Amino acid sequence: TCESNWRGAQPLSGTGRHRLAEGPQYWSDGTLTWVDILAGTLTVARPEPGSGCPGIQHVHRVSGLLGTAVRCASGGFVLAVDQSLVYCDDSGTVSHLAT
Repeated sequence: TCESNWRGAQPLSGTGRHRLAEGPQYWSDGTLTWVDILAGTLTVARPEPGSGCPGIQHVHRVSGLLGTAVRCASGGFVLAVDQSLVYCDDSGTVSHLAT
């Protein structure tokens, strides 16, 4: 079951290997997100239909060190990349916000 997977710290399928994974955030809708700082990736895992267990839905990549990701209420994420803030929409399109 999904419950036993979380408590037993079983790896999520499809995540691959990470270089420096940090900042896990568990959202009220069951979504789990984390960043790989060195690889510049944001991984988004959402519950699989019918099981409630998280499955990898998206891995977004940016160029540079990815320090953190904050989910926006309207969708997408604000990311701290190197010394800039960028917005990454749910499709992975990135736009610069501030330096």
